[in-house]
Amino acid sequence: MERSGSQVQNNSEKLQKQQSKNASAHFHRLAYQASISNCCSFCGNYIDPEDKFCCECGNPVGGIVCPNCSTLNHGSFCLRCNSPLDDIAKEELKKAQKDPKFIKIQEIAAEIEELESSFEETIAHKETSNGVSVQSGKISLNIKTVSEKEAERAYKEKVEELNELMRQLIPEPGSTPQMQRNYYSARRLPVVTKTQKKIPLCWICNLCGFRHNHPQECAQPDLGGTWYYDIIETESVSFEYE
Repeated sequence: MERSGSQVQNNSEKLQKQQSKNASAHFHRLAYQASISNCCSFCGNYIDPEDKFCCECGNPVGGIVCPNCSTLNHGSFCLRCNSPLDDIAKEELKKAQKDPKFIKIQEIAAEIEELESSFEETIAHKETSNGVSVQSGKISLNIKTVSEKEAERAYKEKVEELNELMRQLIPEPGSTPQMQRNYYSARRLPVVTKTQKKIPLCWICNLCGFRHNHPQECAQPDLGGTWYYDIIETESVSFEYE
């Protein structure tokens, strides 16, 4: 059975969520291991039990509260919003922006986002184009019009290419756990979650086709009618998944 674009998108989101969930759990384990081994959770340097700050990187032993989301962190990147919290993180971000593999990953991610948007726009167009001539089963990609099947195939290929490149992201040999964590954090891709909310606009009765705020306003609501809604779409960007 052929799957729709939204189904392919949902499968991709599930994969990204699972990958991010595994990464977050790994980061938590690293922070815990550092806290019980007298090592700085930020740089891995040895710290005395009575130290309040690391003498190597200067970060507080008790962690850093993210200024953006107020999450307490024991690493250079925020676990919730992935914001850089110290100079170590900022330096790793500079390296990531010059990394050819990560640059390619960002390019492919942008192409996948375009494909997803095209799927969504086509589906929405079909649902709202009463009386308007619509090319059924066609999707426009950068002016070029292709079939839904071709667009879905292109989407799958891009997702596979992205996953393969992400598997090739490997820190330099000899990297400490803290360096590995920063390496991957600097190369994490944000995931956009879209939600839709239906807001009732009016109820059009079958009695006379009049617009009512509620069926009870009609003289004969038992004759039925149709609700019309406004679709409000919200978009949120996250690096953490539940």
